[in-house]
Amino acid sequence: MGSKVLGTRYGIYADGRLYKCMPYTLFILDKWDHKGEVGNYFAFHAKDTTLFKDGATLAKQFVAGFNDSVEINQNEAILINNKEVRRGLNLADIMKRERQDFMGKAVIEKDEFYALGSTSDSFDSRYWGTVDENQIIGKLYPVF
Repeated sequence: MGSKVLGTRYGIYADGRLYKCMPYTLFILDKWDHKGEVGNYFAFHAKDTTLFKDGATLAKQFVAGFNDSVEINQNEAILINNKEVRRGLNLADIMKRERQDFMGKAVIEKDEFYALGSTSDSFDSRYWGTVDENQIIGKLYPVF
């Protein structure tokens, strides 16, 4: 019975890209844990991201949740509750958009999360908005 639960509940998520946007390459995926939490990594289905087809699997760290304030200012600093967590809008050019298009301030709604990679060239919530909890595939546990 153990292997059936292991295969049903857990999987492996590997990021084999040369240029990574997260500090880890291999994760254990818990497909039963769909409850988003700020500070943890999650795999989720893409939705309205422009560069990825809806339903594609993405993985990022959730850095903000319900009632958190998120701002991208004129210096391209990403602020969560007025604290800088990342900087840069390097992919605006690839998307053929003005950097100012992504600047502004918002408060995260219930059951939504702001997802960021750890690099300035990560394609993440700064470009396509929040992740709804119903998009979550599962929680990711970094291995290395």
